[in-house]
Amino acid sequence: LIRHSEGGVIASIVGSERKDIAFIISMAGVGVNGEALYLSQIETGLRKNKTPKQSIDSILAIEKRTFDILLEEPDNRIAGKLIQSQFSLELLEKQDSLTQQYFGITTKNGLKTLDVEELRKRYIIRMLPWHRYFITYKPTSILNKINAPFLAINGEKDTQVLAKLNLA
Repeated sequence: LIRHSEGGVIASIVGSERKDIAFIISMAGVGVNGEALYLSQIETGLRKNKTPKQSIDSILAIEKRTFDILLEEPDNRIAGKLIQSQFSLELLEKQDSLTQQYFGITTKNGLKTLDVEELRKRYIIRMLPWHRYFITYKPTSILNKINAPFLAINGEKDTQVLAKLNLA
């Protein structure tokens, strides 16, 4: 069974449930929970764009709160409202300008505006069943059940599934 990226997660799940698999190869497979993966992807992208550390820290702290809400609140309607409440213009205006820009604050004619619809689209994806599962996915609980030989290959230049993080 050979899979790539999130497919490596599926291969691990299948391999933990079936005994008729000769071997598993996971290329750029995920070795951490989805929350850690998503946060590492955000951080890597921000670093690649030379975003200052202060902005990265602010953005990651806010993103972490959205994941905390999703982990604690199973009802999507309630989770959506809780996430939306942290994105008020008043709260985000206290952040630095790059953090404001990241979360969709723009200035037009001297007035700051927040595109709530764009934010809603960004976070509604995380409420889909697969993303909900993936955020809580704990690879060690699955990997410990696999009896077949397992080869994990990750590339050091991959910015989506960091080798050091996911092979640790």
